Amino acid sequence: QTVTALGAHAFLNCTGIVRIDWYPVKLTSGAAGNMENPAFKGCTGISEVRIYDTAEFIPSYLFYKAANPTAKKGITTLSFRGTSSVKEIGDYAFYQARMGTVTFPASLEKIGKESFRNCNLLKVINFGTGLQSIGQQAFSNCNSLENLTIPGNVKTVYAYAFRDCAKLSTDEIAFNYTILFVK
Repeated sequence: QTVTALGAHAFLNCTGIVRIDWYPVKLTSGAAGNMENPAFKGCTGISEVRIYDTAEFIPSYLFYKAANPTAKKGITTLSFRGTSSVKEIGDYAFYQARMGTVTFPASLEKIGKESFRNCNLLKVINFGTGLQSIGQQAFSNCNSLENLTIPGNVKTVYAYAFRDCAKLSTDEIAFNYTILFVK
């Protein structure tokens, strides 16, 4: 790995990028946590993101709008490689992605606000055993999600975490233990 930082709009509209291998890379202040300047916005050719075991954090807005749902383009595969050490997925990180299944590593503790919102093809979520918090609207508008098991280690599911998941009904949600819902 030689790149250590990415700036605002570093790869804006680079539709020819098809795969990202993510190692720990810092985003500069103009790119980090900024919905106006995410590093991969408009990179609708990205179909696969591989998170490597040295990455502990996926920054907010990293792949925000790196998809074009109308043209049916965007991230279809998200995988965590090796013995993952990812502890947190930032806010809006995979907003509008097109993956059908996500399997989170045991190391993951927090899924940020709206991090998988509008992932309309997301049908299966496999939560890891370390997960403690699911952010506000984290999976809202995931219209293909049919059933869900929230592990007992999850302590907080924030408001609207699964809002407007059209195929998900309360009969299809399994809670392994009592959890707290907060706004």
